[in-house]
Amino acid sequence: MNPEEFDRQVRQLEGMRLKQVRYYEHPGSFPAWRGIAVVDSIADGIDLIGEDRSFCVRWDNTFIEYGLVICEGILLDQLPATLVTNVTQHSRWSSLVGQRISEVRVHWCRVPEIQLDELEKYPQGIELLFEQGEVVLFSAAALQEGTQALLEMSNNVIVLFGEETIREHATGQYRSTREAPEYS
Repeated sequence: MNPEEFDRQVRQLEGMRLKQVRYYEHPGSFPAWRGIAVVDSIADGIDLIGEDRSFCVRWDNTFIEYGLVICEGILLDQLPATLVTNVTQHSRWSSLVGQRISEVRVHWCRVPEIQLDELEKYPQGIELLFEQGEVVLFSAAALQEGTQALLEMSNNVIVLFGEETIREHATGQYRSTREAPEYS
């Protein structure tokens, strides 16, 4: 898959009316997303279920180890042994249910020189803009202890809700969510 194909695939989310959201975590683990006040931290991935189609968001190695990917369908088809939690009415998703996703933006980051193998950039973040102005950012990241900044390229998916939270906790390429994203 190349960046143009990835962008086209991700833009399939545009126009989808959100009906349900599910988080996937390691079997036997306590739902980690409940323990962090400012973000949701999910080990395996997320389902975004619409009225007529569904997509899953997860970390993978399509471009580089620990980047993001969006696939049509649900993650349960790919991870049968997992802890699945319907968070539609929990966390910060409840106010977004019933809204359409008006725009999706991919935040591309430059591949670190130590891992450069003809690949120049990878999808570190995916931003959803909803019809009533709300913003949600997915990132293949983990929160750094102490600083609460994101440690990118992680085997985890972080969900940040709202521009203020994104500005406060995300790294440089997310600072201005209303401008077209560029990779750093």
